[in-house]
Amino acid sequence: MILYKVKTTYDVGGSRLTNEEKRRYKSSKRRRRQAVVAAETGRIVPIGTGRKKAAVIGGAALVLVFAVAFAAVYFFRPDSKSEAENEAPAQNKMLLRVVNRSNPLKSDYVPELTEKDGVKVCSDMADALGEMLEAAEQSGIELRLVSGYVSYEEQGALFQAKLEEFRRLPDFSEVRAQAEAAKLVPGAGESEAQTGLLVEFDISDDSAAVFLERDCVKYGFVRRYTEEKEDITKIKPSRSLYRYVSKEHAVKLRSFGMCLEEYEEYLSAQGAAV
Repeated sequence: MILYKVKTTYDVGGSRLTNEEKRRYKSSKRRRRQAVVAAETGRIVPIGTGRKKAAVIGGAALVLVFAVAFAAVYFFRPDSKSEAENEAPAQNKMLLRVVNRSNPLKSDYVPELTEKDGVKVCSDMADALGEMLEAAEQSGIELRLVSGYVSYEEQGALFQAKLEEFRRLPDFSEVRAQAEAAKLVPGAGESEAQTGLLVEFDISDDSAAVFLERDCVKYGFVRRYTEEKEDITKIKPSRSLYRYVSKEHAVKLRSFGMCLEEYEEYLSAQGAAV
């Protein structure tokens, strides 16, 4: 087989040039342009510098565009939070903490406490509690506190006392006595009274009970144990026990018709920190 080398030709100014001749023609043309620039400016510009300079500038501009776009996405994304927002105070995390037999508190847990009308309560809710007591007084309602913070040891003693009551009842086995006592008085570490965020009011006056039921969420409180949620809370319903959760969460709890256990589960499903 015989291979032939074919030369490609072009028409330039009426003449037909080969590829090699065309390359030489373009090179000489660039050199002539170089000579003209040198004569005008007194500076010899290397052949191809303009194109290379444009390429470098274009590349730098492209890198800058990508850098700005990355910064915008990283620093201004909707879910970005400041360090201060991500590091909530440890005490505030207790606001929505469910405490029961499955989620007990340690024996050495003691919140920061303050005294309100002779009752110790968590400092985080002291102002809100004071506002609610003042609002009731201005409405002509005497809203009195019965109890607030209860220590781990005190709670254990209260549970044992209630347990003894059930043990003395006929036909009550130890298992049944334990179960019934826990529905009324949780054991040590199993009561939200240890958080200082659960308070008991005197509701012997119906007007006090109505005021609490109607206006508690305005001040960040919710009725903790209701008839509708007994199967979930495992605690006997009480009209006098109210839990502080902050105004924002109190409104949501009432709006959603949830107890704290359900709300905590809802927030976990939404990916919120509890």
